[in-house]
Amino acid sequence: MNSNPRFISLRIKLAIGFALAFTLASGLTTYIYYQNGRAQLMSDIRARLRDAVAIGALQVDAEAHSQLTDPSQEGGPTYMRLKKTLQNIRDAGTNVRFVYTMQQDAQGNIIFVVDAEETEEDVSHLGDVYDDASPWLKANFSTIQSPAVEDQMYTDKWGTWLTGYAPFYLPNGKREGLLGMDISAQIIIDQDNALLRRSLLIFLVSMLGGLGLGLIFGTALTVPLSKLRAGADRLSSGDFTHRVNTRTNDEVGILGNVLNATAGKIQDLVTSLEQRVEERTLALSRKTSQLQAATQVARQAAAIKDTATLLNDAVRLISDQFGFYHAGIFLLDENGDNAILQAASSVGGQQMLARGHRLQVGKQGIVGFVAAQKRSRIALDTGADAVYFNNPDLPETRSEAALPLIVRDRVIGVLDIQSKQPQAFSSEDIETFQTLADQLALAIENARLLQDMNNAVQQLQQVASERAGEAWKEIAQAQGYAYRYTPLGIQPATKEYSPTDETGRLQIPILLHNHKIGEIKVKRKEEAGTLDSREQAMLKEIATQVALALENARLLEEAQQRAAYERSLGEIAARIDSAHDVDAILRITAQEIGKAIGDSEIMVQINPTERKTA
Repeated sequence: MNSNPRFISLRIKLAIGFALAFTLASGLTTYIYYQNGRAQLMSDIRARLRDAVAIGALQVDAEAHSQLTDPSQEGGPTYMRLKKTLQNIRDAGTNVRFVYTMQQDAQGNIIFVVDAEETEEDVSHLGDVYDDASPWLKANFSTIQSPAVEDQMYTDKWGTWLTGYAPFYLPNGKREGLLGMDISAQIIIDQDNALLRRSLLIFLVSMLGGLGLGLIFGTALTVPLSKLRAGADRLSSGDFTHRVNTRTNDEVGILGNVLNATAGKIQDLVTSLEQRVEERTLALSRKTSQLQAATQVARQAAAIKDTATLLNDAVRLISDQFGFYHAGIFLLDENGDNAILQAASSVGGQQMLARGHRLQVGKQGIVGFVAAQKRSRIALDTGADAVYFNNPDLPETRSEAALPLIVRDRVIGVLDIQSKQPQAFSSEDIETFQTLADQLALAIENARLLQDMNNAVQQLQQVASERAGEAWKEIAQAQGYAYRYTPLGIQPATKEYSPTDETGRLQIPILLHNHKIGEIKVKRKEEAGTLDSREQAMLKEIATQVALALENARLLEEAQQRAAYERSLGEIAARIDSAHDVDAILRITAQEIGKAIGDSEIMVQINPTERKTA
């Protein structure tokens, strides 16, 4: 049995399906029956009403009716005799509520003449205008020559009605008036509701019958399928010895045979799958360990910015994390002809480093092969690999893997890993190691770029320091700025100030980029004592700020001079460009150079020379 609370058996589904189909058919049939019955009901009611009003019109005395022309005649013998006739017509009819006669006056208004009712709230008096007449009656009153029934029920102040009309005539054939007969809409609605109840009862009985037939057919069809499901449940629970016996010669029997055959095959597959799952689990565990180790190596390598430290730590981490007895990193020289060992984790590798071990690219060993081909290479049995380089410093190697270090499609080196075990590497291992090699290559390249950038920055700082020192040396030689402050005030110093008495004297150098460009000399009076540490620190800070301010001022003055130079040069070029003949160009050139240089004799001439021939 299925424990799913939402499970619905096939038998129930088939029963519901049959029931729904039968219900749909029954519902459609019932609907058609109801619509046709409703239409027939309305047709019958209209026909009966038309016949009743036609018969009633024949009983009306038209000559007596024509004598009722004044409201005062209401209650007279003629009026009462006609009223009695209408009451007899009303009482003889089935479901008839009101019977009355009407005429049309000279103004075209529809007026009541005789009404069968006695109560004041229902009766219409002689001469009363029928204000609530339906649009149909107003439009057709003068043209009704035979019995007729309104198209729709109509609501006036007395209620909602279905009304029929029939004319009655004088002996000379002139139409005297219309006989009106009303049937209450509620009577029609009640009959319609009764028809609806009969239709719903028919539909309910049909639906229940369809549900019963559905259950019968569903049960008959699902018994063999239930056996198949029970057999499938046994198989899903692990009982592969169970066999299904349907004993039918149809598709269900074929399906049972297929299920039995499948059970036998599943039993065979389970054993093999368990073995494969165990193998894959071991492989996945190894792969996971390798990826974790590779991630740790790459993370630690990425944090190291010094190239030498990076290489040494990388080979050590690879040996520690993966358990290989030797790991080495080779980097190509500038020409790319040789792979030079830069770091190694084994004792033999350290010996190779000491003597500057290198391999020719494309000619020596697996490392040289990988550097030339840009692809990894494995030697699962070093004794049988023709490319393997037999290294006396690593005599225990039985398998080797070399992976290229590639940055921007350029080989910068090779990662070499060696193991004491034969067949130590697989294709999956190489994928992991290649990923590690790519990350190491990026880390090495980043460390190189960082070191190159630091060297460039240091060189730029050195050049800037030297240029600043030379500039201030020229300024000191040319002008020799100096100022001296005494109790008498501030004044320029015409020569280097050097107190004769060294007692209490303090000299603070003004340093710019570690170059001395000046100094601050302080000489205190003897009674004031020497400068304390706080005052000395303040003087040193002042000296630092003075150096920065002086350098900023020099740079600003230099920039202003350069701008003035560029502006003057541009103005001279513009004036020369404004000339349009040779004489004017030479004259303006000489004039502008003289103005720019000042107090000089300038000559500009054209003096072509002959071309020299060999």
